[in-house]
Amino acid sequence: MDVKKITNDFSITIATVNGSGSQTANVTLLRAFFKMGIPVSGKNLFPSNIQGLPTWYTIRLSKDGYVARRDEQEIVVAMNPASFAKDLASVAPGGAFYYSDDIKFAINRSDISIYPMPTKLLAKNSDVSPNLRDYIATWFT
Repeated sequence: MDVKKITNDFSITIATVNGSGSQTANVTLLRAFFKMGIPVSGKNLFPSNIQGLPTWYTIRLSKDGYVARRDEQEIVVAMNPASFAKDLASVAPGGAFYYSDDIKFAINRSDISIYPMPTKLLAKNSDVSPNLRDYIATWFT
């Protein structure tokens, strides 16, 4: 597969559950790109304000300063079983798909790179204060 090299011109989508506390992590990632000097924009999308429904945070990096969202994403991080199939389908050919390894859905794509993440294990093994463990575990699940 021939893949065109892309530098500072791509989109990332992080798919989570509304109310899971992911907003802080999403904004931290956005600020990191911004502080690297890359023109970047972010948008939180949630079709409903009801806790527990799907939400997506899209980050657009563009050396030309484009800020609009795109239909396809080069990088998708899937943390929500309810939107897993849609999230997987949104990855552009040659892109990367990261997902929580406790989500057990078939992945039948050979045109993308696939990376399972041991999120529950990371939360369990984290050295976080006991009063924050529920927050960490919620974000990772």
